[in-house]
Amino acid sequence: MRKSMSKSNSCRAAALAALTCAGISSCSEHAVYSERVVGKALTDTENNGNGAWHQGSDSVAKEQGWTVDSFDQSSKTKLDVLWVIDNSASMDRYQDELANNIHSFMDGVSSWDADLQMGVTSTDMCVGRRPTDLSKVMCPDRLATAAGLQGKLAGGKVISGSDANAVDEFNDTARLGTNGSSFEHGLSAAKAAVELSLKGENHGLVRDDAFLAVILVSDEEDDGVGLSSSDEQGKNWWASGHTRYRFTAEDLVSYLGKVKPNGMFSVSSVVGLSRNPGKNTLCSSSGSLEVGNEQMKASKMTGGKTLDLCSAHWSAGLNAMAEDFSAQVSSFRLTSSPNSVTGMEVLIDGVPVPAGWTYVPSRQMVVFSKEALPGFGARIEVRYQK
Repeated sequence: MRKSMSKSNSCRAAALAALTCAGISSCSEHAVYSERVVGKALTDTENNGNGAWHQGSDSVAKEQGWTVDSFDQSSKTKLDVLWVIDNSASMDRYQDELANNIHSFMDGVSSWDADLQMGVTSTDMCVGRRPTDLSKVMCPDRLATAAGLQGKLAGGKVISGSDANAVDEFNDTARLGTNGSSFEHGLSAAKAAVELSLKGENHGLVRDDAFLAVILVSDEEDDGVGLSSSDEQGKNWWASGHTRYRFTAEDLVSYLGKVKPNGMFSVSSVVGLSRNPGKNTLCSSSGSLEVGNEQMKASKMTGGKTLDLCSAHWSAGLNAMAEDFSAQVSSFRLTSSPNSVTGMEVLIDGVPVPAGWTYVPSRQMVVFSKEALPGFGARIEVRYQK
C-alpha cells in the first residue's frame, strides 16, 4: 500500500460494474447548483457606457430602487475537462472502467451542445530523486527513478469532443499504466496542469472563456495531506522532519478561484467512500484502499460531484456527472443579495417569466429548470431590491 511504499495489486481483480452518485455532495445542492456566471453580468455603467439601461423599463426599475442584473446566454458553452488519474499499482482496473465508459460522459456533454475538450494527467508529481528542498513535493518511494508527468498532459495532446475518434483517443490516453509513484498528489497535479496551460503549454487545455471541470480519480487519500498524517505503520513523514510539503483542498480551490473568474470551475472526485484495510479483492463490496477525504472536500467547496469509486454503474455515474456540468449553463449569479424573493422578476428577451426558475440564497443565484433554460443568445434580466 502507499503508506508502506508497496501497494497491493489485489484490487486489480475488483468487480466494478459502474459508478453511482454518492458521497458528501452527490445529488445535493452542492452537486447541482454552483457559483458561476454564464455570460457577463451587466452593471449600470456597463450596459452602454453612460449609465443608461438598455430598455426603458430598466430605467423605471432603477428609479424605484430596484437592481437589474443582465446576462447574455453564451452562443455555445465551452467546457474544459482536466482528468487527474491515479497511475499507481492498484489502479489498472479503475483506469479500464473509466476508459470503457467515457462514451457515457461524452454522450451527456453532447446532449447540451457543449464545445468540449479534455486533457489527462496523472497523480504522479514526483521528480527523479527526493528533493533536497523540503518544501517541494515529496515521494518517499522515489530515490533515483523516472520522474512523473508533474502536470503535463498524457500523450501531449488535448482531446476535442468534436473529433470522431475522441472516445478512442481517451481510451488510449486514460490508461496511464500502474508504474507511477505510490504517493498520489492529484490536487497538486491539477494546479500544475492548469499553470502549464496558462503559460502556453499543455496545448491550450484551459481556455479563458470556458468552464473548467477538474475530475480527480484515485483509490487513496491525496498525499498533499497524507504525508503529514501517520500511516498504518505509524510513519509520519512530516513529523519526522523529512518533508514540509503540504497542499490541501483549500489550496487548490484558492488557486483556481484566482485564475477562473466568477467561480467558473468545479472539482469533482471519483474516490473511495469507505476503506478496506485488507486484501481488497472485491473493491465493489469492501471499499477502496483509502477514503479520499481531501478530494471530496474540494468537491464540496466548489459544488462538484463526488462519485464512489467502488459502487455500481460507472456508465450512469459518468453520464450524470456530465449532465451536472450542463447545470452550469442554467445558473446566473447576482451582483447583490435580494432582500426578499417576493417581488423578484425574471425576464427573457424582455418577457417576464413567472415560473421555471428558482432563487438559491446560499449561492446568490437564479437557477433555471432544464425545461425553462433560456436558449443560446437570449438576454436574461433579473430585477430585485437589495
